[in-house]
Amino acid sequence: MNQLLFLIGFRATGKTTLGRLLAQRWQCDWFDSDAKITSATQRSIPEIFSQEGESGFRKIEQQVIANALNALPQNERAVVSLGGGAVLSEQTRKLMRGVGRCVWLTASADCLAARILASELETPRPALTELDPRQEIETLLRDRQAVYSECADYTLNTEVVNHEDAVELITQWWAGVDK
Repeated sequence: MNQLLFLIGFRATGKTTLGRLLAQRWQCDWFDSDAKITSATQRSIPEIFSQEGESGFRKIEQQVIANALNALPQNERAVVSLGGGAVLSEQTRKLMRGVGRCVWLTASADCLAARILASELETPRPALTELDPRQEIETLLRDRQAVYSECADYTLNTEVVNHEDAVELITQWWAGVDK
């Protein structure tokens, strides 16, 4: 079995940052599904959403994740940072089961709104609803909570810990996981 650690959660919960830091600490492979998507399609995520809508993006996302997981060496540890909506795909959830464990990164809607607003100039993301950004976050968090919870083997609120402490907490948890 692969020893994969999946990081899931809403955008701006720290999946990319913590994925990179965990892979550095553990000296293992890491990939970020959003980065793989932009590399595979040679388009930004906002471009894909604009051209193909959310359903088209989700199809691409599902295929890119499947390809990346299949390309990972067997029986080696790796960290996988998934896009916020990646776990909405039943096929992606099936791929994750049996090949690793899942950490659900959380934060409050207020914290996420502030983080998203602060990073919007660097990494703009498309709106997924017609709601204002704060209401969109609340709605999507509520809508996705059951799926995130179903996937999670461990939950960590990134609003209350810094990056270094989050890496330490995940590392301690991972050490006790039956792989």
